Amino acid sequence: NFKGNKISKTNLYKKAIHLERILLNENVGSQDQVAAAVGGLNSIEFNKNGKINIRNITFRKSRMMEFQNKFLLFYTGMQRKASTIAKNHIDTIKKKTINMNYFSDLALEAEKILLSNKNLDILGELLHESWEMKKKISNKISNGKIDEYYSIAKKSGALGGKILGAGGGGFLLIYCNEKKKNIIKKNLNFLENIDFSFENKGSSIINLQKNYEKEIIKRI
Repeated sequence: NFKGNKISKTNLYKKAIHLERILLNENVGSQDQVAAAVGGLNSIEFNKNGKINIRNITFRKSRMMEFQNKFLLFYTGMQRKASTIAKNHIDTIKKKTINMNYFSDLALEAEKILLSNKNLDILGELLHESWEMKKKISNKISNGKIDEYYSIAKKSGALGGKILGAGGGGFLLIYCNEKKKNIIKKNLNFLENIDFSFENKGSSIINLQKNYEKEIIKRI
């Protein structure tokens, strides 16, 4: 905040949602704003009355690292306007052609697996199921190129995956056994592989002026 005022993470995501959905009239969801503001791995429940319940999911560090090492992230090179695709999602959901409880049930099942001692590879299978169902919401969520990239990943040993966000382009998330990572990266080497790690802090204040001054001093 350039005014120097501190804002809670709750107020931050509420203001972000208000800005995008009300002031800008964008057809976007609310989960990204909440996740970015709060940070960490959470179960986020959106109620009809507008209330948002957030429950942090915590488990031992070794299992968290094992979970993180299952992922690969690729940039498809395709840009799209998320609001346009999301509008198509909304229209389909209003027609009740997709049972949204299905996705909620999958999320709860995934949480149970994370908190248990079960093989984490099961989550890849759930992610695959979710992606296949999500594509049925709208023909704009995927396209020929995305399907091709996903097919290559699956044939190379991937267990599941999805396009992040509304769909139609952007980033392709792949879930696989760690032993399959190199072959998947090799077979998708025409896509940019993005190195990333889980983040637990969420939104935080960065003193850009202070960091800038340190960099100037360093260069002098």
